[in-house]
Amino acid sequence: MLMTATLWDGRYITLSNSSIAENSAGASVGTLSATDSDSGDTATFSIVTDNSGIFEISDTTLKLKSGLSTNYEGISSYNVTLRVTDSAAASYDEVMTVTVTNVSEAATDMALSANSIAENSQGAMVGTLSSSGDPDSGDSASYSMVTDSSGLFEISGAVLKLKSASAADYEQAANLFASERFKRPV
Repeated sequence: MLMTATLWDGRYITLSNSSIAENSAGASVGTLSATDSDSGDTATFSIVTDNSGIFEISDTTLKLKSGLSTNYEGISSYNVTLRVTDSAAASYDEVMTVTVTNVSEAATDMALSANSIAENSQGAMVGTLSSSGDPDSGDSASYSMVTDSSGLFEISGAVLKLKSASAADYEQAANLFASERFKRPV
C-alpha cells in the first residue's frame, strides 16, 4: 500500500510499501521518496521517533535493523515518525504506520496419547496425535507418516493406528517404530 503525506508547501513524502511479514530479520519495508515544489531540491530522510528501536533508513529504504524482526502475535503495527529534509533545510515530519502481516508458523511439539497396543488386534488404534507450541492461535494441524519400517501403521485424521489388515505380533517385533510428522495447511 502506498502511503503519502502532503507537506505544507506542496511537497510529499511517500513510502512505497507499509507492511512487512513477521519473522523477516533485517527486511526492507519500502522505499521513501519525496516531491518538492522547489525544483532542484534534494531530499534526505531520517527517523525522528521509533519507540520500538527496530527500524532504520538505508539510503532511501525504510527497513528493519540487521538481525531484528517483528512478531505479529506480539505487535501487529508500529508507528514511525519520519522526517524529510530538503537541500534548503526545510523539513517535514510524518507518522507512518508499518503493519506486520502474519506468517503461518509450525507447531513446535507433538504428542501421542498412547503408545502401546494389544498384539494380534487388526486395525487397532494406537493413540491420538496432538500438536502444541503453535503461536498462531486457531490453526489446525494435519498429520502424515514419515517413516514406518514395519509397514503396519497409518494415520487417519489425528489417529495413529494399525492398518485394517495388519496386526502386531509381540514375538516378532516387541518395539515397532513409526515416525509421524505434522503439517499445517498454508
